[in-house]
Amino acid sequence: WLTINDHAQEDANGDHFSPPECPTTLQVSDRWFYGGADFPIRPLNELIDSYHKTVGRNCKLVLDLAVSRSGLVDPKHASRYKEFGDFIRSCYGKPLSSQFNCSSASCILRFPSTQLADRVVIREDLRSPSGASIRQWSLDGYMMWGDCLGCWIPIPSAKGQSIGNKRIVLFGEAVFLQAIRLNIYNTTGGPQVLAQFDAYLCH
Repeated sequence: WLTINDHAQEDANGDHFSPPECPTTLQVSDRWFYGGADFPIRPLNELIDSYHKTVGRNCKLVLDLAVSRSGLVDPKHASRYKEFGDFIRSCYGKPLSSQFNCSSASCILRFPSTQLADRVVIREDLRSPSGASIRQWSLDGYMMWGDCLGCWIPIPSAKGQSIGNKRIVLFGEAVFLQAIRLNIYNTTGGPQVLAQFDAYLCH
């Protein structure tokens, strides 16, 4: 949640806006200071997992930059930082579709034709009067193949409570869809306003 109560505890109904930060390190064992050229660094797949568990769950990722005593960034570190940035740009740089419309209880993201997708990014518009108001949600996919021709099917594990600034929902596997529906079950405040509802296929 983006809010806390008077005791500085995370609280969906808190009165104080306090976006969470999630600090982590490139070097293993939570090493913040440069450990030397031979000190191991985290593999790319672990950084990607951290990205989805922080940025993808409404948190600001703070990734350290440990320089050497000479004030330089280790070439091995620089290469891994670049790989990490390249992944984010290649995966989330261009959505499959951003064309969505919302009613009081749902938002539907439509594709011009059947698309293979494996994730969505959802963001509430924090500048709107309702702010981060969604308290429970789920995703359905509109299928046009197999035993289901023209029906909405729940996407497994694609459900939760908060969305806030950003929620990245991974499907687990890529599926062919014509549309994706965000079901909104519980809210506070006024009507929900989304800043982003995009689908992606990340190779």
